[in-house]
Amino acid sequence: MSKSKQARLDSFLSARSRDAQPTEGIVSCVPSLVEASDVIADIPEPQKSYEVGKTNDIGYILDHHSQLGDAERYRLLTSDALRNVPLLDTTRQDRRKFLKVWLDDDRYSRWLVYTQLADGGGLCKICIVMQARLKHGNLKNAAFVKKPCIDFKKFIEKATAHRETSYHKEATAAAKTFLESMENDQNVCTSLNTAHGVQVRENRNIMSSIVKTVMFCASNNIAFRGHSQHEGNFMKLLQFRMDAGDEYLIKHFDRMSGNAKYTSPTIQNEMLRIAGNMLVEEIVAETNESFVSVIADESCDIAGKEQLGIALRYVKGDKVHESFTGFVEMDSVSAEAISESILSHLSTIGLDFQKLVGQGYDGASTMAGHVSGVQKRIHDKYPRAIFVHCASHCLNLVINDQSKVPVIRNTCDIIRETIRFFRDSPKRRSILGINIPLFCPTRWSEKYKSIRTFKSNFLRVLDALGSLSRETSSETRRKAFSLKTALERSEVAYAVCLIGRFSALIEPLARTLQTVGISMPCVKSLFNSLQSILDRDRNDPEVSLQLYKETCEVLGVEELRMPRIVEVQVYRANVCAESALEYFRRSVYVPYIDGLSNSLRERFRDNPSLLALLSILPPNKPAKLDEIERLYSLDNLGNEVILWRSSLNSQVNQESLLDLLLSAEDYPSVHSAIQVILALPATTVEAERSFSSMKRVKTWLRSTMTSDRLSDLCVIHCHRERMNEDKIDRVVTNMAGARRRIELK
Repeated sequence: MSKSKQARLDSFLSARSRDAQPTEGIVSCVPSLVEASDVIADIPEPQKSYEVGKTNDIGYILDHHSQLGDAERYRLLTSDALRNVPLLDTTRQDRRKFLKVWLDDDRYSRWLVYTQLADGGGLCKICIVMQARLKHGNLKNAAFVKKPCIDFKKFIEKATAHRETSYHKEATAAAKTFLESMENDQNVCTSLNTAHGVQVRENRNIMSSIVKTVMFCASNNIAFRGHSQHEGNFMKLLQFRMDAGDEYLIKHFDRMSGNAKYTSPTIQNEMLRIAGNMLVEEIVAETNESFVSVIADESCDIAGKEQLGIALRYVKGDKVHESFTGFVEMDSVSAEAISESILSHLSTIGLDFQKLVGQGYDGASTMAGHVSGVQKRIHDKYPRAIFVHCASHCLNLVINDQSKVPVIRNTCDIIRETIRFFRDSPKRRSILGINIPLFCPTRWSEKYKSIRTFKSNFLRVLDALGSLSRETSSETRRKAFSLKTALERSEVAYAVCLIGRFSALIEPLARTLQTVGISMPCVKSLFNSLQSILDRDRNDPEVSLQLYKETCEVLGVEELRMPRIVEVQVYRANVCAESALEYFRRSVYVPYIDGLSNSLRERFRDNPSLLALLSILPPNKPAKLDEIERLYSLDNLGNEVILWRSSLNSQVNQESLLDLLLSAEDYPSVHSAIQVILALPATTVEAERSFSSMKRVKTWLRSTMTSDRLSDLCVIHCHRERMNEDKIDRVVTNMAGARRRIELK
């Protein structure tokens, strides 16, 4: 035991022995207490003072950083005398001592020095002199900085680990800058700030590379991880960047520990959240400059969770925008829950409700109910928000209404079964020679295309069924024969030709309704044109005659067979007709067209407020606009409409709302009214598109994805054209607002 420790031990024991105890008893206890090295080690050494320039043992300045001036710092960093501190001849419990060869090791010689504190140990002169910034996570590993390293058994391992720490590298860079400034007579504070700025720029470049990789995966709908976190696409893309020469990433991954690489799912979610919020804030800022409508629809994701997709429609400049703003997970799909979720989401993203002029939903009673539906609840709070039933849903309902005609309903079922029969087997499909699309329940334009394709290849379908009815497989023979027999019935063949004709007419209309920015006047014009075509074909006998001849040609007969007349009319009516042509016209053709026409008129009844708004547009006759003036605070709208219409010239395209909007710049009330019309949602296709994105993002392999991450990924994917270099920098700046393991500001 050293003399200093023995003296401290004697002092400690004498303080404890103030009783009238024999001194010999105390002395006799000394040998056993001496062996208790833990007790001795806990006895603090007397604090030694530090005098500038008087000592070369750097351990004595641990608690005297404030006394160091620039000259003293320069001396301590450059003097070789610090390496000549005598080594104490002390041995630890593990029978190891400090080796002088460590001081001469090229790996540590620039910073490692010896101190006699704590019976000898190693310190880092650079970290001590430059006051290295130890963060909370580094305090437990403060050897070489806050205290000497006395673990001589693992000294090499600890010294190597210290050399790779971020705070040692920052201190080394600061020391280099400090020495250069002293030699060049520069201001020390400015130099230190410069070194810090260099480190911050390097760290921001590292973070920028990681953010770019995250945004690339999100924008292009690429899964981040594979079977494990370290084998996924995200890590492979980072490795690809390093292989391509990203020096910042290479240094980052070489020197940082696993919990400071900023590649974890938590960091990914934070980056996605910041980017998603940034995109939505930009969209909302655009909407608050004009009028806006909300579009919402609900769907179920792959994990069985109800997701409410919400989008906004607004006018910016000379273009109409429909922008997706995110998903809201629904625990309940009642009208009350959905309306509260919509309003809460709009309030969260900062929408100005005074600008809300429209709502676009499907026709479900929960959404469109006029007593307690979602649209009614929101309209009661914000009377300007007019409800518009989605035109695409209306058109689909018009087609579905024709299932009330028995022949049409049965024919559609036979067509669906026939298509499925061929698609269930590659062999059957090869015999048919073409690929007929299935009846898609959501992509309605594909359904019309399916019927049109089936009708145009009707003869080929019959030939393929005839060939398959002679196959060796009994199941295939039976199914093919029954389908062929059903399709060759006169009324079914006639219905196939009839449905195929009008499906070909409705298909381009359905595609037009799916375009972005289609307006209510355009929808009204399209359906008026369809109504005119239906009225014309119903009263034109040539159309029905052409359809009859086409059916006869398909079946290879001269006349179609008429069903027999029944004596007791229970399941079907007897249609009085002198010929098969007249029979099929009266029993199938006319009921089908009348059903389409009546359903169109019923489904496309306009809201009175909407009709009044549309009446300001030429060539409509202006309606009474007092209610519109009051509702939207449009002063003197009626008189402005008269003056504006009289000022229109032949160069203005009166069928284009955007051209009319530009022509009304001198008439503020008319200009605002046209903006309201443009902002009204004609369809909910933007919400439907968001569901397509959702199904691409959240697949069976990614079914555990949280709803917040799903929403952010879909927002970035839908608005990937907005993600530019400036937004990447803003994401990094936003990341710098929180406490990080690397300096970002």
